[in-house]
Amino acid sequence: MSSSSGSLPRYIIQRLLLVIPMMWILMTLVFLLLRVAPGDPVSAALGGKISPQALENSKEQLGLNKPLIEQYWDYLSSVPHLDFGTSFTDNQPIIDVIKENETITYSDDERFDNDVMLMTGELAKMLADLVEALGGEAKA
Repeated sequence: MSSSSGSLPRYIIQRLLLVIPMMWILMTLVFLLLRVAPGDPVSAALGGKISPQALENSKEQLGLNKPLIEQYWDYLSSVPHLDFGTSFTDNQPIIDVIKENETITYSDDERFDNDVMLMTGELAKMLADLVEALGGEAKA
């Protein structure tokens, strides 16, 4: 094996550092997709059953009437604090909704089995990449 010492820690650090731009790109794409989608998010969430005044109040409360760049900054600065806003329909924090539904996903045996299979496949791929990075030959 002709790999230099410290290549595994360097590999792990590189992979972890690549997560930062990947997360930024994903967050930006999600933000832009939600903003360019046709229709108004408040009306869509409430089924159009809202008066024009209540619609404007909801937009003001959610910050949807701010300039796009300001909305983007608010979005990026709140995500690291796990502040994803509140639900349109029941005014509950989104993080609480995620926590509630997390246990439901894994109580369904079939879905859990699929998740385990996917995670096992990803783990095998990562191990193959690791072996290859260390100078061995991986056949995946």
